[in-house]
Amino acid sequence: MRSLGADEMLDYRSDDLAAVRDVDVAVATVPGQAPALAAMLRPEGLVVALDGADGPAATDAEGVYLLVEPDRAGLDALAAMVLEGSLRVLVDRVFPLAEAASAHELGEAGHVTGKLVPRT
Repeated sequence: MRSLGADEMLDYRSDDLAAVRDVDVAVATVPGQAPALAAMLRPEGLVVALDGADGPAATDAEGVYLLVEPDRAGLDALAAMVLEGSLRVLVDRVFPLAEAASAHELGEAGHVTGKLVPRT
């Protein structure tokens, strides 16, 4: 996150988020997070809700909701970045396809750091 310009980062699992104020941008990564993050914002702050998280309508703050729809050109560009080493994919766990239901449960619990990858 620092390489993307973040000054400070918080861990929602261990940091006291209720004490945080005057945040410029907060990123909601799991459902239910956006209202708490909106309370941290400075005036004119922004909540960015990633795919699967609450959109700006869940708060009184200005916000952006990002939903990714892949296309061939975009996926080709991402693959090239991975091959050249400028994009690294963080994999949390690899599951056998037979355990897809367990992978979904883990992802929906909101405590995954990285991607859940099926293995055939």
